[in-house]
Amino acid sequence: MRVWSALVSALVLAAVCVRAADVVHRRDGSAPYDEALAKQAAEYSNAAYYDGNPAEALNYGSQSQNFELGTKVSKPYFGSHVSAFTGIDKVKKLIVVAYEGTSEGPKQLVAEAILSWGINVRDCLGCKTTKYFGEAQDKLYPELQKSVKELQAKCPDCKVLFTGHSLGGAMAQIGAYKMLKDGTLKEPPKYYTFGQPKAGNPAFNEAFNKAITNAYRVTHDKDLVPSVGARAEGTNVGKEISYDNGMKSYTECAGAGCGSKLKTELVQDLKENARDTLGKPRPKWKDVSQKPIKSTKDLASRPVDFVKKQVASGKEDLVQSVDQHMKYFDKPFGYYNDKKEDIAKFAAEQKTGEQKTGDSKADAPRKHPPPMPLMANSSKKKRVAPLRRAIGSR
Repeated sequence: MRVWSALVSALVLAAVCVRAADVVHRRDGSAPYDEALAKQAAEYSNAAYYDGNPAEALNYGSQSQNFELGTKVSKPYFGSHVSAFTGIDKVKKLIVVAYEGTSEGPKQLVAEAILSWGINVRDCLGCKTTKYFGEAQDKLYPELQKSVKELQAKCPDCKVLFTGHSLGGAMAQIGAYKMLKDGTLKEPPKYYTFGQPKAGNPAFNEAFNKAITNAYRVTHDKDLVPSVGARAEGTNVGKEISYDNGMKSYTECAGAGCGSKLKTELVQDLKENARDTLGKPRPKWKDVSQKPIKSTKDLASRPVDFVKKQVASGKEDLVQSVDQHMKYFDKPFGYYNDKKEDIAKFAAEQKTGEQKTGDSKADAPRKHPPPMPLMANSSKKKRVAPLRRAIGSR
């Protein structure tokens, strides 16, 4: 009896110690960074770039039938398209909201740059986000919100994860905050983004950090994009997890974060001369030539000018930055669009297998929805390797 009593006491003491350590580790209420979850979130973010059914891409990637699509939404905005999808990872019991990043090349990048002044965030005093990020997310929000409600009813115990790469990360920040504040979400979601630019002013990011503590921005020390976005006044959100050049180790950054380690003339110009425009609809930006940008047409020509000026003195760093921005962990973003035939073949095999199972069990309900047809506008949507063609090749 004494042995049994001692064992029980030891187990209780261990539980108390573990709980105490947990409280100390999560003083702000957040969970520690989960690299396995980050890698899975990167898969979801990658599937957001896929032209077809994201569930088919994810199931092909895992060689399983673990992911079920909720909805995929694509909307035209300022000459390009923005998109996102929802779904359930049945193994990890996660409801996923994943936003696509910049996918239509220079014209979309220019639109993001032009529409970068601040607009108000509803029900958040003094909060602003950049016009492109905010309005693009608003285009997608009604259908995403409806789907999340349906998925939560279907899986009440599932946690919700918001994710996205680049532009997708910025929209994820706005969407996650909005769904929590309007009561769509039952509790604060998990939040993992990749190469996310600055999406809002200090007031908005402070409000976000208080509302959603389990938020991690995964960055790369050679990736310039997290240093730009909402310009000088803009700040980063959540906790920054900065990986080294080989994605082999990371640092959790404090304060302002790690930031890009690139020091070329172009990087400095982007940081110093692309001034904050929150609340200032007509920015007077200057490129490396120090010439004021006078019009939309003038601005549209500047990315080409930027590249020409870097051929002799820094293009290597710029190319490296774009390469690293487009690849976090194992797969480059846009990977699944290069695997369309393999994905279609795998999906067809899975469907055939389900039909055979259904023949032997005629009364059994279908466990998976049929493959989602390509959206009507997908054939018109000009897809390019995200960002990569904006600067050319080596």
